[in-house]
Amino acid sequence: MSFKHVTAVVVLAFALQQTVALPLEVAAVEYGMHTCPHCLHLKEVLRELNITFTFVDILLNEKDFKEYSALYETLVGGTKYVPFTIYFIRNKPRLAVVGYTEPQQLSTLLNEASSSEALIVFAEGEVKHRILNESLISHVADTVGAHLWGKVLGNVKLVTPFDTPLSQAQVFVSCEDGQSYRAASDASGFLELRCRRARLTVEQWLAAPLNYTIEVNMGDVVKVKPVSKVTVTVLGALNQPLPNVEVRFINRWAELVGTTGSDGSLTAVIPAGAYSLKVSKGGKVQTFELNLKDESTEKLSVTLDVALTLGEVCVGLYDLLLLLLTVAVASVSLYMLAKKVRASKPKGESVDQIG
Repeated sequence: MSFKHVTAVVVLAFALQQTVALPLEVAAVEYGMHTCPHCLHLKEVLRELNITFTFVDILLNEKDFKEYSALYETLVGGTKYVPFTIYFIRNKPRLAVVGYTEPQQLSTLLNEASSSEALIVFAEGEVKHRILNESLISHVADTVGAHLWGKVLGNVKLVTPFDTPLSQAQVFVSCEDGQSYRAASDASGFLELRCRRARLTVEQWLAAPLNYTIEVNMGDVVKVKPVSKVTVTVLGALNQPLPNVEVRFINRWAELVGTTGSDGSLTAVIPAGAYSLKVSKGGKVQTFELNLKDESTEKLSVTLDVALTLGEVCVGLYDLLLLLLTVAVASVSLYMLAKKVRASKPKGESVDQIG
């Protein structure tokens, strides 16, 4: 099953087509959102070019969002976009880029910035500003450079008790050295670590609070337990499997939506808790209440009054019986009317057949 979310993310595959030469000692701080495809794409570009970087997710921390907003207004102005990335060359901020760039373009910009004393601001495909104000450059260095302590050392993988990825989970990371930060797992469940040992609190997943805490070491595979697995099988009035039935799991935080397959079933791995289940197809609807416990596996069979499907319209068994009864009554009425007409005609006079 594939859930549809407002925050659904498409991870773009990237292949480095050519070798690019970068200036030495390049590091970056990327302000973005874990729901932003371009932000994820830029992270892949930075990895391919071996640029040390810290990703600051502005959705997870109000302080980081305010910091991003203030920097953007100061350096760029206008409508705000992500990703917004500050590149340091030899520990000084020399390039600010709005949006993502492909490797060759980024290499060209960094090489230009490495020979400049200005902070170059690149947006909408062109250089917008060259900032020479040393006080402003120092402010950017102090504000943004504070994130660079958090060089990514490795990762852990977050999975459900059923070994599926816990993607886009929001996590609070508390390192053993006293540093802490918030981060989000990627589509495969990987969470970047800036320390070798930490305490993780998985705060939220699929909009539901989990608040699950566990001690981890870099490289661990972590099973997050407040998760359930439920299989819903939808049958028609003639006990036939019903494909393409919409199934909604509704809790107080979100609606998770999927559809049944050709066998009439759908399997969902979702946060444990209380849900209203709504099953619907072609105007036929059934609702149920569910209470899913941690690490539980539930199976539910649902029957919809669907005898046959005509395009987008579903005809129920009772609808079909009512239609047959209506046809039968109409036929009898026509027969009786024809019989009455025949009886009213004088003998020898022709009678037109009715029906």
